[in-house]
Amino acid sequence: MKSEIEKALKKYLEAYYRQDFDTMLSLLYEDDVIEYHNTFINFAEKMEPFGENEEFLRRLKVKDIQTLREMSVRDFMISIFQMVSKEIGEKDLKEMIEGVKITHIDDTELMSIVKYEIPYKIMGEWDSFESEVIMIFSDGSWKIFFKSGLNQALHAYEKEIDFYYERKDSDQPEKLTSDGELVPYTVSGYKNAEGDVVIEARFKDAGNFSEGLAYVKIIEKYGYINQQGDLVIKPRFYNARDFSQERAAVQLNIDSQGRKWGFIDPEGQMVIPPKYEEVSMFSEGLCAVSMADEEGDIKWGYIDLKGKTIIPHSFYSAEDFSDGIAFVELLREDGEFTEMTLDTEGNIID
Repeated sequence: MKSEIEKALKKYLEAYYRQDFDTMLSLLYEDDVIEYHNTFINFAEKMEPFGENEEFLRRLKVKDIQTLREMSVRDFMISIFQMVSKEIGEKDLKEMIEGVKITHIDDTELMSIVKYEIPYKIMGEWDSFESEVIMIFSDGSWKIFFKSGLNQALHAYEKEIDFYYERKDSDQPEKLTSDGELVPYTVSGYKNAEGDVVIEARFKDAGNFSEGLAYVKIIEKYGYINQQGDLVIKPRFYNARDFSQERAAVQLNIDSQGRKWGFIDPEGQMVIPPKYEEVSMFSEGLCAVSMADEEGDIKWGYIDLKGKTIIPHSFYSAEDFSDGIAFVELLREDGEFTEMTLDTEGNIID
């Protein structure tokens, strides 16, 4: 019996390396796969309001939740296999699979727990860890219970989502003061000017309200809430700043360039594309932003509310405009700094 169990597991691993997904699926316990598929769809629906689906669905090559619902179990599982294989890489996947060592098979007539060691690459260095898989005898052959690292992640996220909604149910917007002043308090939530809790603590990070909105961090990303504590801009940003002149700086991951800053409007629409290394806030119609030049040096300049460059990127540092002037620094060829004062047209006035 042990030899049959070992043979089935090795056949599964070999099919994984060859990307023979039909063979892999034939070796999985069907009821378990169907349950996993349904669980994943239900979880994705829970996650949708929090913006955590977008990047994962993109990696899964699924356009949206509706497409996920309409996928067959077979197509869904193949997408999961392909995504994991791509992230590991063909070369590392081969080393992992070829390096698997079965250390113990605890078998009964209908079920077996197979323990094994598998190589794993961490920070460029190979190590190994112990794992196990459950196998069940079904329809005349040994089948594998599908085990994915996603299961633990799903459980952790579900706990955070439940916590969020539990705390939201305790909000007291009737205590919002007439001037609408709300200040964040750690965990974080919001109190009014008298110290009464208006928005219960449920955020990992929270900013001050500005123009009726405040950025908050939920699970792993930032979005924006209104003064009633409702999410009005879905969390999908890696970082976020306060609104100023109907613009808020947000950071997104640009595949080929890493994380870049851009700007959204109060409806959450990206009005200035994410392409800046660092940004300040809009003041008097202008905002200091930095970009890398051809040599890779970071230079600051100023853009207007539409993203048009008004003052070229030529400064080592740049401050916000106030009363029509802004302070900037130039790095001279001799390595010394020159401080200057600019007007809103980029003219040096001091």
